Amino acid sequence: MNLRSDQLKKLYALKLSREKLIPFAMLTCRNYRANWHHRLLAEKLMELEQGDNYRLMVLMPPRHGKSELASIRFPAWFLGRNPDYRVIATSYSARLAENFGRKVRDLVADPKFPLIFDGVSLS
Repeated sequence: MNLRSDQLKKLYALKLSREKLIPFAMLTCRNYRANWHHRLLAEKLMELEQGDNYRLMVLMPPRHGKSELASIRFPAWFLGRNPDYRVIATSYSARLAENFGRKVRDLVADPKFPLIFDGVSLS
């Protein structure tokens, strides 16, 4: 594979990550493997971002990736696409909500983030 081909693949990966949540999760989390239920959840979360849906209740068994996708990757992706908006992280415990908020902040502060979202970064 030549250099130009590699560069085009990287640009395409960045474009896909800007547009869709699952490619964003895969680009920002090296070990992320999306299964059918992750794709369905991502589709519903993207409907929220696009204004096609205003409410979403996520009911999945423990350890099925709902927190990683809905509470960490989605808020970061949403903020990248909508930098003037605010996101509220809530949970059954303050410690868990703070942990999610910290992970979102760290994700937005990652050097890859402004490459995906054209210069969007923390102030």
